[in-house]
Amino acid sequence: MFLLHGRRSHKKPSHRQRPSGADIVVSVRIQTKSKDGYLITKLGVLTSFDNDNDVNLVAPRLVTEVLGMAIQPWQQTLSTPLMNGGTTEVQGYVDLCWSVEGSPSFNENRFLVTKHPDPPFDLILSRKEPSYHSLLRH
Repeated sequence: MFLLHGRRSHKKPSHRQRPSGADIVVSVRIQTKSKDGYLITKLGVLTSFDNDNDVNLVAPRLVTEVLGMAIQPWQQTLSTPLMNGGTTEVQGYVDLCWSVEGSPSFNENRFLVTKHPDPPFDLILSRKEPSYHSLLRH
């Protein structure tokens, strides 16, 4: 489990914590708005896996409990591969503005929200995403 809030640890990712098959694990800042409309930043952990997954995934608990965002409905039925060879179903999507911790620039990407309420990741970035390649330089 990699969420940095609530019941989980507030440790930065390390090689020891790296999930099997992960090629990038980094702390990220995610921008969201508070209830009174102010822009605030929350922390999460972004993971990328060496596979052909062509979608970005996010845990629903990160979206609703940590970021306080609504999950937008997803009309398509989709099962997407995961790092362990299994699959996960999608319940909706969110558009997130995120940045690698310490970087001044932010990326905007669509992330599909899994149906699994508490998957073993916060965010998974597709290797096909252009911002994935900028992560390789960090």
